[in-house]
Amino acid sequence: MAASVPVPRNEEERLCALYRYSLLDTLPEQAFNDLVVLAAQICKTPVSLISLVDRDRQWFKAHFGVEVQETPRELAFCNYTILSGGLLVVSDARKDPRFRQNPLVSGPPYIRFYAGAPLITSDGYALGTLCVIDTVPRKLRKSQKEALLALARQVMSQIELRFQSRRLEKLATTDCLTGVSNVRYLRERLDELFLQARRSRQPLSLVMMDVDHFKAYNDAFGHPEGDLVLQKLAPIMQAQLRPGHVLGRYGGEEFMVILPQTDQEAAVSVAERLRQAIERHPWLLRPITASFGVATLCDEVQDVNELIEEADQALYNSKRLGRNRVTHYAAMALEEGVAEMLQVSESAAYFPSERLKQRLYRHLERVYSATIEGWSRILDLRDKETEGHSQRVTELSVRLAEQMGFSDRQLLYIRWGALLHDIGKIGIPDSILHKAGPLTEEEWAIMRRHPEYAYEMLSSIPFLRPALDIPYCHHERWDGSGYPRGLRGEEIPLAARIFAVVDVWDALRSDRPYRKGWPEEKVLEYLCDQSGHHFDPEVVAQFFKLIGTQNLLPNRQKAA
Repeated sequence: MAASVPVPRNEEERLCALYRYSLLDTLPEQAFNDLVVLAAQICKTPVSLISLVDRDRQWFKAHFGVEVQETPRELAFCNYTILSGGLLVVSDARKDPRFRQNPLVSGPPYIRFYAGAPLITSDGYALGTLCVIDTVPRKLRKSQKEALLALARQVMSQIELRFQSRRLEKLATTDCLTGVSNVRYLRERLDELFLQARRSRQPLSLVMMDVDHFKAYNDAFGHPEGDLVLQKLAPIMQAQLRPGHVLGRYGGEEFMVILPQTDQEAAVSVAERLRQAIERHPWLLRPITASFGVATLCDEVQDVNELIEEADQALYNSKRLGRNRVTHYAAMALEEGVAEMLQVSESAAYFPSERLKQRLYRHLERVYSATIEGWSRILDLRDKETEGHSQRVTELSVRLAEQMGFSDRQLLYIRWGALLHDIGKIGIPDSILHKAGPLTEEEWAIMRRHPEYAYEMLSSIPFLRPALDIPYCHHERWDGSGYPRGLRGEEIPLAARIFAVVDVWDALRSDRPYRKGWPEEKVLEYLCDQSGHHFDPEVVAQFFKLIGTQNLLPNRQKAA
């Protein structure tokens, strides 16, 4: 970077923040493209950009009106915007001593006007700008300046959403011991690749691996040492794979490798490389070897489960023949003469027109709704015991809120909050979340923190704050005995009071590993008993009206 270009005093920390979001050199995304179009329309300029200021360049995450992807940092107007920390407006670049000698001013594209709003993280670092550019001198009205700042905040919110989505996806699809993909992700990815291979008639192979004599190793050296072996195996295997191969832990000491666009011969070669890498590694306590089974998609394989079954049978054959070897299912079937076995998935003032404002809101609602639906599916993947619960309680909560007079926008926030009601559990260790028996007091203390984790995750995204009432407050109780803040009565947001009733209704009626679901009548009796204690009595009455049992509550209250 040219020495004449000034940089922020916290430049290294700012660059670390930029790199943390993993945005540079990524593919275009519609959510960002839509925002630059809106910025250009609002400010009535031919060019609009989302610019990220890297060490030696500015790179454009989205661009409207130009096709260039990046420029040297020493030419970047945006460099001065991140220094200012606020909106920078250059009415005529030829009259500004900072820019009149800039090649982008004296030559193509002949910039005369520039306005940039910084993209500032929650911890105060300016990653870049949302800027608009014109080839003639001009000024922005006050409403246009405010709109550009508002849109910049929405760009930053979208960046935060993108970051949290990827973080959630990684947490929900990663095996916590080895750091490779977990079984849920493996099955989901294998379903996708299987269908793609079927449609395109491309090869697809699957490798199953099992550590030899692993139970004896655990018995001899203890389970912590066995865990260390599994942790070491992951990078050893990953080093032998190429981009596009998918490595994951399938369960216990068993790993799976998905090999897209890989035929039988190449798949056996990959498996053999893995086998040799494990065998040759200098293990500390005693040598470690592994057995491999390989299967390749062919016309006789009708679904994913058959492909997995073939790889499993080939793995079993490797163990039967003495372990520490690779067997392909097709070769095994041929050798054994069993060919028949081959038969066996923001403010109105910011905007020059109401139409543009509504267009922005509709765009943001679509983006956030799609993101939240994705997060909800990820949470269901992580906790199979409650799969489908989020969708059921969301639909019923929206119906109850609608009956109680909520506006359309409030209903949208109810929907988002209900879908994300347990998002804080992503911060709860699997050992607690999936524990078969009762939790200890210490474990309950950790579990009760999930509403606080939800608040920490979502409160930095302004567009989601109205949806926080449910994730943050749905464990509060009407009598003040709930958590995390011990709110009572109408101190608890109404959205959370509505959701609490629906959540318990669905949870008690659903089967769990440790109990059968309750009959509907028993659940209704419980809701009656807890009206005024756990639940808001008015919400309980409205809920009974919704499900057509409104006569039960008054009768039981008289009996009491």
